[in-house]
Amino acid sequence: MIRSFKIVFALLLLFFVLNCNFQCLNECNFQGNCNSNQLCECNSNYFGPDCSLRVCPKGVAFFDIASGDDTAHATVECSGNGHCDHSKGECVCSPSFSGASCERMVCPNDCSGHGICMSMRDAGLYYDGMSLNHSSTSYSLWDADVIFGCVCDESFSGHDCSEQQCPSGIDPRDSVGSSETVELVCRCDDTCSGSFQLQFKVFDLVDL
Repeated sequence: MIRSFKIVFALLLLFFVLNCNFQCLNECNFQGNCNSNQLCECNSNYFGPDCSLRVCPKGVAFFDIASGDDTAHATVECSGNGHCDHSKGECVCSPSFSGASCERMVCPNDCSGHGICMSMRDAGLYYDGMSLNHSSTSYSLWDADVIFGCVCDESFSGHDCSEQQCPSGIDPRDSVGSSETVELVCRCDDTCSGSFQLQFKVFDLVDL
């Protein structure tokens, strides 16, 4: 009888040892290992008591509390511009932001179809002779590829390029101000060729 009891006890102990990994909550959802304390040790990008929750992508925080002199913009979940759906591991961005980690701004109204949505880095390199007049300007700080804005087409303006501009120029009736002088410099080496055309707006002077 005692021998039979020992055999049964040994079998039960063996069964317990072989199945200890199945004592954790929900078997750790097969996204982790059950340790000797029956606690889940989750795989990378998973967390929670049963490893059922997922980590969302992280990005540089737009708005942050400084942690030291000139030290801020820590890396946080969803860049601080949205909230994480931990069931999917996906960021739900605030209306003004987009990207996997809500890491960049979106242009309002997609520039209303009258402009280009451009990052600060690209804007520094762009020249259109209107709002962007400094070509080959290098900008590479933390927000170079995350802050975007509209560069409007000619005759449009506003933060979303929705406002149509009226023609502008010097008032020809202004006899007090000095005349405008425009200097045009054309440089051409020995290999260039072609032509260009100048066009001026002509106003009729009206006596008031």
